[in-house]
Amino acid sequence: MYNIFISPGHGGTDSGAIGIDAYEKDINLSVSLYLHEMLIKNGNFNVVMARNTDKTVQLFERALMENEIKHDLCICIHHNAVNGNAFGAEVIHSVNGGPGKYLAELIAEEFKKNGQFIRRVFSEESKVYRGKDKLYMIRYTKAPCVITEYCFIDNKTDILYVNDGTKRKAEATAIFRAICRYFGLSVEEELDYKSLYENEAQRIAVLEGKLEVLNKSLMDIVNFIMK
Repeated sequence: MYNIFISPGHGGTDSGAIGIDAYEKDINLSVSLYLHEMLIKNGNFNVVMARNTDKTVQLFERALMENEIKHDLCICIHHNAVNGNAFGAEVIHSVNGGPGKYLAELIAEEFKKNGQFIRRVFSEESKVYRGKDKLYMIRYTKAPCVITEYCFIDNKTDILYVNDGTKRKAEATAIFRAICRYFGLSVEEELDYKSLYENEAQRIAVLEGKLEVLNKSLMDIVNFIMK
């Protein structure tokens, strides 16, 4: 049995990012509950969650919970927001690389299968604690820890990846499959990713929206160089 710690980001008085008719804390919890269910159903995992309702749990409390038991992995579920234009998935791992980096890469591969654009898989060093991770959960948890940022919920096309339960389950499935691959476990259930969207027009709208933003970004770069 493998011990997995799931930390749904934010909660309670901390809404996290504010998206288009959505709060990050709610999406984080929804995806985490799906992931919890899949892991338990698989039968190879013991799972502890930092929260399973909409309540405030401080970062130091989450780290203490994770460190109380010898967990094999720590998964922190988050979603992005910045300026309404950014899109795509990010997965963050420790500056030390190792198992966390490997898991982050597996998760990114599974996110890509969902049709999601992968912005980057990266680590971030603290400016205060040199050689240490900037992000609290990665720095202070004992188990290999990754933070997932599946999409930008303030982007009108990216939020289509999480705007209903089926799509949030698809995100959770991607993480679940990555965890199973990490431990060398087979995954019997295959998810039909193409059926995640209500219709083909919606899938096309997602892709066209991303291309529009990408083309605009490229033009901004060209204009800057030409100045």
